[in-house]
Amino acid sequence: MNYEQVKQAALQYADKDKSSHVIANMDTFLRVVESRVNRILKVTKMVTRATVPLLAGQEYYGLPADFAGVRDVEIRTNLTSSDRTTLIYLNPEQMNALSSKSGVTLAYTIVADQIHIYPAQENKLMEITYYQRLPELSGTSGKTENWLSTYQPDAYIFGLLVEINSFLKDMESSQMWEQRFAASIQNIGKDDAVSRWSGTPLTIKVG
Repeated sequence: MNYEQVKQAALQYADKDKSSHVIANMDTFLRVVESRVNRILKVTKMVTRATVPLLAGQEYYGLPADFAGVRDVEIRTNLTSSDRTTLIYLNPEQMNALSSKSGVTLAYTIVADQIHIYPAQENKLMEITYYQRLPELSGTSGKTENWLSTYQPDAYIFGLLVEINSFLKDMESSQMWEQRFAASIQNIGKDDAVSRWSGTPLTIKVG
């Protein structure tokens, strides 16, 4: 479903008077739903990659604008090379202690919307595999669909119904739709887990 279809379906399910105040706030409700999804879900469809050239003496690099969480950080010689070094994660306090030593294993942490790597590298690439925030649905920016509206539009619709009914102070209806929204999000996570781990398991032959 696209932007307009999601909005209209939510309004039809709401079965309210469709007041101008509700219609005027639908984009705000969409942003709230997307914010909730970004906090709760971490699934395969949200995973993407970014590469960053590493500069001599530089340890801090900006995170992608749509960053919603790290999955993996690696350093490569170039895009076509097969050599990869996976960085270990440390919390900022551990990184501070580590930075006073030399000859340590490559590590990273996240500080103030930046990724901090240690020790600094040069003439290499950092490849960040991360969870991407849900692209915002909009009728004006050109992003009329995203993976959630296409594959699981019910999550959008149920989430919008929570916000519409909260806006109208109908808490009983809001709570009902909250349960359906929560169940939809939970099922998306379960479906992702099944897809990620399905297939023939790896077997080891001994002898």
